Amino acid sequence: MMPAPPALYLPRALRNPAPEQQRDAMRHLASQAAWADLAWPQFLEHLMALGRADVPLARLAEGHIDALRILSQADTAPKPGSLYGVWASRSGGTGLTATATDGGWHLTGRLLFASGAGVLDRALVTAWPGPETHVLLDAPVADWEFDSSHWRTRAMEHSRSHRVHLDRRVE
Repeated sequence: MMPAPPALYLPRALRNPAPEQQRDAMRHLASQAAWADLAWPQFLEHLMALGRADVPLARLAEGHIDALRILSQADTAPKPGSLYGVWASRSGGTGLTATATDGGWHLTGRLLFASGAGVLDRALVTAWPGPETHVLLDAPVADWEFDSSHWRTRAMEHSRSHRVHLDRRVE
């Protein structure tokens, strides 16, 4: 068994962090390495090192990096300077319905586990225009409203994994 990597250095401890502090920490992490370009073993080692320093921040960083990797595989550039997440849960009768509009989509429905709510700029969200068809959208989420009343796990409270209720157009 290989020993766990040492904790990753963070510029300051994030005890009970405000969203702005988490955003600053994520931007700091993004500037330290090309995380999305790391080979799988190095990516896991970096993520474990971050998790030893701050588990909720590691959860947010993992979502950001996943989004960057997904966009790269789709040969699509991320919006410069944006912090991303992947919001693709569809459980317990939840999920988003998508209706095509001129230049965008109208999304309705409810998402669970929107990690980084209030911290992230954008999220890759899945939505269903039909029962057998889904789309993956790069959506601006900074001004979305979130329902934080249902999250009960104190250990991951600062991952800000909240619910989203939508009835809005996105481009």
